Amino acid sequence: HERKRLGTKFKLPSPNTITQLLMTYKNYSKRKAEAEATDLTDLEAQIVAKADNDDPEFIDTLLHVVSVYTYTKRYKEAQALVDRAFRLYESLKESVSATTTAALWRHVGLFQHLSHELEKAEISYRNSLDTETDAKLRSETRVKLAGVLVDSGDPDKAEIELTEALEEDPESSDVYM
Repeated sequence: HERKRLGTKFKLPSPNTITQLLMTYKNYSKRKAEAEATDLTDLEAQIVAKADNDDPEFIDTLLHVVSVYTYTKRYKEAQALVDRAFRLYESLKESVSATTTAALWRHVGLFQHLSHELEKAEISYRNSLDTETDAKLRSETRVKLAGVLVDSGDPDKAEIELTEALEEDPESSDVYM
């Protein structure tokens, strides 16, 4: 509460702590392997060379690189690209697809949670749920939202999200973590 009163921001936790959190999700190994197999040379060159403009598909490029960075432990770089993608999204909202919007809010929520901006993370995950149609991704988002709610001291709300996560993906082992 003292940090909130003073307006002090949390930094990202240690890379080890972030990795341990990500490892609790069943898709971690698959996503890590995909990230490690991705050659980012061309995409990183695009990101460096391209000014943020009116191309909503560039958000997808940024989020793809965010995923690779996240699963190859380049967390600060991932967070910076999430911020860039969000700034671009803010200027292009009407032309960004629902799928991209849901993915962006999921990434925003993750980094807000990691930075202990719990109220913002809850809003971001709920924004993701507003546009996400894939049941497995909705379930995963609800599990992450439940983690935010637990960290916020609201286990009853977290339990509701976990129940809904299981309804959306009855095979989700993440709910039990």
